[in-house]
Amino acid sequence: MRFRGNEVVGSQVLDDLRKASPDASRADFQFIKADLSLTTGIKDACKQVLQKAGSNGINYLVQTQGMTPNGRWEETSEGIESRFAIQCLSKFGLAASLLENGFIKDSVLFVAAPGTSTKDFDGTDPGMKKAKANNKYGFFSSAARDSVVIDSMTEEFAAAYPSIKFFHVFPGLVWTSAAANSGIPFPIPQLQSLVAPLASKLIGNTPESFADLPVYLTANPAAQYPSKYLSYNLKPISLSPWASDPLHRAEVFKALTSLYNPLEVA
Repeated sequence: MRFRGNEVVGSQVLDDLRKASPDASRADFQFIKADLSLTTGIKDACKQVLQKAGSNGINYLVQTQGMTPNGRWEETSEGIESRFAIQCLSKFGLAASLLENGFIKDSVLFVAAPGTSTKDFDGTDPGMKKAKANNKYGFFSSAARDSVVIDSMTEEFAAAYPSIKFFHVFPGLVWTSAAANSGIPFPIPQLQSLVAPLASKLIGNTPESFADLPVYLTANPAAQYPSKYLSYNLKPISLSPWASDPLHRAEVFKALTSLYNPLEVA
């Protein structure tokens, strides 16, 4: 199954999957249209997964949704900063609801940026409204927030569901239009379009090459990995100092649950 807001792009992806499948007659690919910037959209997506997959559940949940930090503050109709809603809250909501329903059988993988050096963060306010009010919200602070929040989620989920594998993976520099789509100002998107084709081969991935990594980690029973926190080249990344504290992680988890209640999906 694939979540996306654009039905045209979603249909193209399904066509590509059918062409790549060794036995397309037996494969059942599904597209779910969802607005993951809203908690109502996250819950609706979870309900569609529960309905479409039925009692079999799903083996792997790989979450790549997100937006490049741009330092701007834009709220959804629910009053939640939109980048945080997609990058962090939707990842939490989809995983929490499907895990709570016993629907994930094997692995959960988050794609973002694990293990920053962050030592100071308010775990009671992952949406950073207090930081915004104090003029402390920006590109770097929101990027650091994404890392410690998803690190904390990964640790807390892994402790609560020991039979499930969890990963937080950094993709490196991936050549996409994400910078332009996220509203990052000139000339960064333009420079990226010039540099990324070469740089992604040296210090990162193309979308196609990176796609192999989540499949390897989640679906290959013989996969070798040194940590839950990994770079694009499978090198381990240390958990961030802030997220290493169990009390900090508990603060984040409680705050996320106050924004999105996974028990409301059944």
